[in-house]
Amino acid sequence: MPNIHMTKMINLVCIMFSIISYVNSENRIGLKLSFLSSTSGMTGSSKFAGAFFTALEFINNNSSILDGYRLDYLFNDTRANSLDAIKAMTSQYGNDTIGFIGPDESCQCESTVAAAWNLPMLGYVS
Repeated sequence: MPNIHMTKMINLVCIMFSIISYVNSENRIGLKLSFLSSTSGMTGSSKFAGAFFTALEFINNNSSILDGYRLDYLFNDTRANSLDAIKAMTSQYGNDTIGFIGPDESCQCESTVAAAWNLPMLGYVS
């Protein structure tokens, strides 16, 4: 059975590593990934949003995946409308996004815009 001093030391070491890990995560280069979704819930987009944010957290907490980088996100409600999606994409393109996830409705026009900018787009519905 460990004594009380050993337990305190283990706790202090864990706290120290947590602080170091937090500081190091702030020093990583942020890469912005755009998430295009409709909050209307017409396509079950809340499930995809949950998966998106869970994946971001997993990637950002695993330094062996993107060593020296972290994923940040940009989000806009597309309201299930292609024009709103393209407006959002244009805004996010101006904010240095590296690619798009979505939108959750049609993506024919949106994918053409992403291709014109030479940026990847991953559709999760269409």
